[in-house]
Amino acid sequence: MLYLTFSLSPEFCSNLSPDIKESVIMTNILPCVKDLVSDANQHVKSALASVIMGLSPILGKDKYVIYINDICVRLRQLCSNMGPSWP
Repeated sequence: MLYLTFSLSPEFCSNLSPDIKESVIMTNILPCVKDLVSDANQHVKSALASVIMGLSPILGKDKYVIYINDICVRLRQLCSNMGPSWP
């Protein structure tokens, strides 16, 4: 269920009204993404990568650098620590 929910996040966010879109992403979506970055499950990491890629164009370059870049760096570090078993 978690994977399905996260895979739908970018679609959900892109359909939000422009006046609440950023607020919903910042207060409801990104905290969940940040919490799951440290999850050891490779399927969770894969789902997070998809969510991050889907949210990037919605937030735009400036907000991506501010809010998502740190998450990407942490996710990349965790994946590289998994060694050759990471697909």
